Amino acid sequence: MKLQSIFLLLCIFFITDSSAQFYTDGPVEIAFRLKQFTTNYTVASDSTQLGPSFAPDEYRMKFWVKDTADLDGQGWVGGQCAQAEMSPQDTSDVLNMEFFHHFYLDDTISPRYFALTIEGWEDDVPSDFPTQDCEMGTSCDYDCCSICCGILLFGTCVGVHEEDDRYCLAYRLTNTFDYRSYGPPGQWNSTGFLSINCGQYIPELEVFWDYIPTCDSISAVGHNKITNNKVRLLWARQGNEVGFNLRGKRLGSSSWITVPIDNGLAQGRTISNLTGKKYYIWQIQGICDSTGTIQTPWSKLDMFYTGCEPIDTQFVFPLNPTSARLQWDDTDDAVAYEILIQKQHSPPADTFIIGGANSFLDRHNLEENTTYFWKVRSWCDLIGTNTSFWTNHFEFTTPASFNRGGCATPTNHWESHISPTSARLRWDSVPGAYSYKIRGGRDGTSQVVELNHGPNQPILLKE
Repeated sequence: MKLQSIFLLLCIFFITDSSAQFYTDGPVEIAFRLKQFTTNYTVASDSTQLGPSFAPDEYRMKFWVKDTADLDGQGWVGGQCAQAEMSPQDTSDVLNMEFFHHFYLDDTISPRYFALTIEGWEDDVPSDFPTQDCEMGTSCDYDCCSICCGILLFGTCVGVHEEDDRYCLAYRLTNTFDYRSYGPPGQWNSTGFLSINCGQYIPELEVFWDYIPTCDSISAVGHNKITNNKVRLLWARQGNEVGFNLRGKRLGSSSWITVPIDNGLAQGRTISNLTGKKYYIWQIQGICDSTGTIQTPWSKLDMFYTGCEPIDTQFVFPLNPTSARLQWDDTDDAVAYEILIQKQHSPPADTFIIGGANSFLDRHNLEENTTYFWKVRSWCDLIGTNTSFWTNHFEFTTPASFNRGGCATPTNHWESHISPTSARLRWDSVPGAYSYKIRGGRDGTSQVVELNHGPNQPILLKE
């Protein structure tokens, strides 16, 4: 067999549209992939150095794409090579080979058109000289003048092919490939089989594009449930996150520890294995796409101290002229609570220690119309050496006795639901009344009952 050497020089000149080719509805995500390819090639076999070869032809293709507005700051992107062994006029297996994927993050511009180039060649016997496999293939310079060679040998363009090997610039669009024209956003849309320059190599591409949701920085961060070795970190999600990156470190350390969180609905994470009695700082960022490309800036820093968990909520209810119930939210690991209460301008404070199963303290014998201050902290041991920080001072003022404020006498009292052993006592409510006292008796005796429930609430008496 006669071996022929063909020096291939292919120059294609095209006009670049210098106008701004972009939409104004970014940010967008855009991707291209080869689904499969076919051929209308009719030669049944190739010639080789040793005679005809009846093996299936080995078709190869390379793919290049370019954003014609250069919004991604890149030239031609791609170079991936697809290869399939098949007889002429067959169709390859489904390949789904992705050769372009980019996120255009500007929220005001996105590309409208792409340039697309597909090269194809065929050489069914890899032992032929020179081997033309996917790693070598052709070499083209499309930004210059579309010069293509079979191979580059020591910087020299050498176009050596077998007698009936075919090279083809299979598909070429300069500035008119509109990715949006093939289907709606959010899915892979087929281009169908594309054939422009030659029929030996006819690819079917799929185009994906979608709007990227905007992702705002997380502004609300905090913590609770602190112990000597763990903490619950909290944040308020913004709505479009698919995940988060959480990072933290001991105060003064130079190394961050990052924890990825795949759940975009999460608003808290418990962190364990911390060192007791140390300050830590942490922050979080949102992730708004499945690849992790779209990330928010890091949130502000939040700081906490590992130790006995401090109490974050305290209140007083109910409050009477001479008594009050001091209440707070319980904490993990607390075995006791220490409470200080002091009358305004009258030190020292009274100290109370109660078991960790309780989260309130009733105080009686208070002075009416008087201001008091109180605070509370957790104990995480029984001797008070491992305690939380004190809460802030909480202020409350006992009310004056109602009979000094012109409280009216209840009128129109009556009974209902009378039975041999019970009766319901009712009365009209008195404006401004906080509670009621009821006097009654039987067989010449009387008893006073003090009620703390609201106005006009009946009381049920039973034998």
